[in-house]
Amino acid sequence: MAKAGFGLGDDRKRIQHKLGVHAADVLELNNVFRQRGYRKDMGVKAAVAVLFNRRFIKSKKAATSNWANPRLTEAQLVYAANDAYAAARVFHALGLDRS
Repeated sequence: MAKAGFGLGDDRKRIQHKLGVHAADVLELNNVFRQRGYRKDMGVKAAVAVLFNRRFIKSKKAATSNWANPRLTEAQLVYAANDAYAAARVFHALGLDRS
């Protein structure tokens, strides 16, 4: 199973630097949209709009909060869960779950 999402380059670098682990099977969904003819960068908000005709609202406060704290706040956990869930829905909507 691949890790799929948007803007994962920074995540990969941090995991490598902090944990010394090379992340394998990482799928940048923006690249999939590019391969399918979309010219602009596609983030999770735009992908949800294109695929589901829905707005995906992300909390700017949670996004810019301190993610280095040992304990994340409830708002951070909700933000991360929503982001992961939306990426999974986009992955499935693009038909990438078929092997």
